[in-house]
Amino acid sequence: MELDALSQKLPGEIYPILIDWTPELKGQSITSKVVESIDLTTGQAAAVAEDLGESSGILTVRVKGGIPGRSYKITARVTLTDGSVYEKDYRLDVVPNFPPYIIIEKQVAQILDLGIFFDDTLRGETIDTVQFMAVDESGNSVDIYTDRGRLEDLVSFRIQGGEQGKDYILNVIASTEEESVFIEQVLIRIRNQ
Repeated sequence: MELDALSQKLPGEIYPILIDWTPELKGQSITSKVVESIDLTTGQAAAVAEDLGESSGILTVRVKGGIPGRSYKITARVTLTDGSVYEKDYRLDVVPNFPPYIIIEKQVAQILDLGIFFDDTLRGETIDTVQFMAVDESGNSVDIYTDRGRLEDLVSFRIQGGEQGKDYILNVIASTEEESVFIEQVLIRIRNQ
């Protein structure tokens, strides 16, 4: 059976998905609901989805965690007042990283002011905190950015320094008031050309 695919996610991302049961209701209401997830590699139960509740036939499920390179089956099942039981299955792929949101080539002495709009990613949520994590090609922490603050869904930062011929990844991590976590990645290439 083909599973409906959800968007790929990073292990550190946490966000809600909405499952619409209104076409199935036909005048009924949901009396019980269950959300389960299994690791498709091992067949074992996995804690990558949790039920956050239902309102007007819309079930909210939070996806979180997971092991990079693994896929998970998320099953949502509802029972209606007339005893009918409906089930929807989804596939969630957890990836080690995304293609970078932005690819920047700069010279060592160059200073660049950049920003990322999270508006499409937030799904109506509000950013509460922003963190940055910059690493070199070996995964070592580096000081190549300055947090320039944020204005609503725009996160601003400055890129500076670096070593000639090296690549760096800057992770911009936005946490929301609703306890979701969204991550965008910037690839920074230092090239004196």
